[in-house]
Amino acid sequence: RSVVMMLLVVDFNEKKADLISIPRDSYAKIYETKGKWKINAAFAKGGAAAGEGFHYAMETVSMLMGDIPIDHYVGVNMDGLKTLVDAVGGVDYDVDVRISLNCRVLETGPQHLDGQQAMDYMRARKGISTDIGRIDRQQRMMMALFQQMQSSGQLKNIPKIFTALNDMVYTNLSLEQIASPAVFAAQLAPEEDIHTHTLKGEYM
Repeated sequence: RSVVMMLLVVDFNEKKADLISIPRDSYAKIYETKGKWKINAAFAKGGAAAGEGFHYAMETVSMLMGDIPIDHYVGVNMDGLKTLVDAVGGVDYDVDVRISLNCRVLETGPQHLDGQQAMDYMRARKGISTDIGRIDRQQRMMMALFQQMQSSGQLKNIPKIFTALNDMVYTNLSLEQIASPAVFAAQLAPEEDIHTHTLKGEYM
């Protein structure tokens, strides 16, 4: 099942992007599946990465969002996430909450995080917050990582990074399709042109 689900909408004409987090426990109709399930089951119902998991996930999110077309996907496994952060040299971040996960402890305060620490910060939930709180941490960490890659000029290296992580990253984008948004992203002002959202709902 998907640990994290996000929908990225890019407007090349207006030069802006919206990142929409979908809580993984959202109750939804799954593509080609009877009944309703937690939305993170869509990937598994489609047979995960070895089957049609990404297609099921895209179609399920499309239906949930009013049948908007979703053409592309990028999936990263846990090892890929750690390696990705390490590949760009880690990330500077002001940790707002103490994280204790699998005998590893991350204290609060400004510091330089490696891939494992960044992943622990984005994954931890029990005893810390709800899934909504974890989504907020995920979005803030991703924005911090983006800003650091942008300021250091590393966005242009995204195609090379994808190639190096090809056994941990799954996508239907070609290298050319990856390179073009990377160039576009370098022109964006994160605080003005990139907006983050979380799909609203009610607890059952």
